Amino acid sequence: MLLSYLPRLTEVRRQAVEFVGMPEARIPLAHATAYMCRAPKSREAYDALNAATETIEMEQTRRVPERLKNKHFPVNPEDSRAKTH
Repeated sequence: MLLSYLPRLTEVRRQAVEFVGMPEARIPLAHATAYMCRAPKSREAYDALNAATETIEMEQTRRVPERLKNKHFPVNPEDSRAKTH
C-alpha cells in the first residue's frame, strides 16, 4: 500500500482534537484532509476486493452438511415462526 504512514497521521490528528478541542482542532484536521486528498492513490485494495468477490460468485457452492449446521438457530426466521405457532 502507498503511504503506510497515513493511519499514524490520522491518529495524531484525532489526538489533537481531544487535546485542543474544537474549533481550534479544525486546522490540523483540515491539514490532514488536504494531505490525504493530494496523496497518490492505489487501486490495489479495490482490485483485490473485486477479484475475490468475482471468484466467490463464480464458485459452485455446496450444501452445508447437516452435522455442521447449528440446529438451535434457524437460518430462515419464517421457518421458526411456522414451527412455534
